[in-house]
Amino acid sequence: MGFLDFFRKEEEEIQGYISHFSLQDWFTSLSEHEQNILEDVVGPKLTKDKILDVHTENEELGRTEQQTLGMIAEMVWKSGYRELAEKVFEKSLEADDENPKDRHFIYINWEKLLYKQRDEDPEALEKCIELCKKDIAQVDEVLPRLKKGPNGKEINIDYYSFRRLAIIYEKQGEFEKAIEICNKALEHNVFANTKMGWEGRKEKLKKKLED
Repeated sequence: MGFLDFFRKEEEEIQGYISHFSLQDWFTSLSEHEQNILEDVVGPKLTKDKILDVHTENEELGRTEQQTLGMIAEMVWKSGYRELAEKVFEKSLEADDENPKDRHFIYINWEKLLYKQRDEDPEALEKCIELCKKDIAQVDEVLPRLKKGPNGKEINIDYYSFRRLAIIYEKQGEFEKAIEICNKALEHNVFANTKMGWEGRKEKLKKKLED
């Protein structure tokens, strides 16, 4: 795309997700190259398609602004554009409809992508640890929302940031820190979606600490 095409694009009425969630200022603040990547990865729904004007839970998209940006960030990451994906993840945490439950899933999905790159990029692991800590810090706010199932019945659900951080600390030989995560999970009655459970993991870590 040449300069004149880019200028024309700025003048055109932007529609799609960007218009629907009033993200025009953010989108046009990105470089031409970044805008083109987003349009190539997401397709016409990003800036061209008309989206129904629904103000709360979007009936056409079935997603909030925060959920939509999180989805886009994952698509961009998996297409090989990590730096741009992280910008979109960061923007998702500033969404107008930002809320603890959606924020939790943004953290979980971002952590997962970073963790997969831990061997090739030590900074990815450090960022993953940071996000796990942020997610764990909001457990009191998030867990009641996660546990609320259909018809108001409570369900067991894995709060994966606890397990991921415990695993990371164990692999780093930071057994005391891993035990602290187990204790925190037990304190908050976090469901352990493993055979050993939190008590079993804690005992395993204690044995490693004693060796």
